[in-house]
Amino acid sequence: MYSVDTFRHLQEEATQWRRYLHQNPELGYEVHNTAKFVAE
Repeated sequence: MYSVDTFRHLQEEATQWRRYLHQNPELGYEVHNTAKFVAE
C-alpha cells in the first residue's frame, strides 16, 4: 500500500511538470518538445 508521503511526492512532481509545460507551450500540432518531455 502507498503512503501519504508517496502521493504527496507524486503530486509535487506532477505540479512541476504541469508548470513546465504551461511555461513552454507549443501551438498547433508541432509538439516535438512536449512529446520528448513526456517520453522521458
